[in-house]
Amino acid sequence: MIINLTWHDIIVKQTDGKFKTITPSGTIRLSYSLIDLEPIDWVRVTKSYYGWWVALPKPEKNIIYIVSRIVCELHQDRPDFYIVNEKQTVWWKTRVNSLSPNPYYKWDE
Repeated sequence: MIINLTWHDIIVKQTDGKFKTITPSGTIRLSYSLIDLEPIDWVRVTKSYYGWWVALPKPEKNIIYIVSRIVCELHQDRPDFYIVNEKQTVWWKTRVNSLSPNPYYKWDE
């Protein structure tokens, strides 16, 4: 089973060449803040801080979750998190040719 945890529909190309829409089934939210650092010349410099998660699902057998790249990066221990690959966004619709497993997961350990 594939669960979309992004805020938008994802239109995925199936193996038969047809497209199927996967609608959101909730969204993973992350608290986020910026701290201003010393400017460099005339450019504002900030540091990102990520805080607590809202709606982070527990791993379940035979379920994968489509999430954002930042979610994968911050959860390198989750092989059940997938991102979209070969993406095109047209009129606020994301159309993809494939999904990729968490690129930050240590697959060879």
